[in-house]
Amino acid sequence: MKVQDISWKLTRLAEKMEGVSISCTTRIDWNCLTERERMLLGKVWDIHDKYAPNLPPDDVLVENYELFIKGIQLMARRAVDLFVSVMSKSFGDEIEVWFFKLHFYNFMEDLIEAGFEYITEQDELKFFRKRK
Repeated sequence: MKVQDISWKLTRLAEKMEGVSISCTTRIDWNCLTERERMLLGKVWDIHDKYAPNLPPDDVLVENYELFIKGIQLMARRAVDLFVSVMSKSFGDEIEVWFFKLHFYNFMEDLIEAGFEYITEQDELKFFRKRK
């Protein structure tokens, strides 16, 4: 996935969520992260703070592409681990936990594979027209 695609998807997601009120948030404790994870997210937040309230320019996104992707992967992995851990505690025995994990991870794999099929050619054309 290209940097421009990520930026475009984040913008579309923000537009779709406009007006949605969130009554609470889940926070990942900074102290539960390893030193390397803290350094990675610290660099991402430094870039974010430098250009806030706007998105960083395209050249900054391109230059730091791998850094942003690693940060997204880290937070997604932590969120999924938290969800699986909490859900696993609600089941009675090991077999139910095993089946839950099997179905959940298969669902996630299918979602990742199918997620890119929902972007139409018209969406792509609109995106590239805005970039010019």
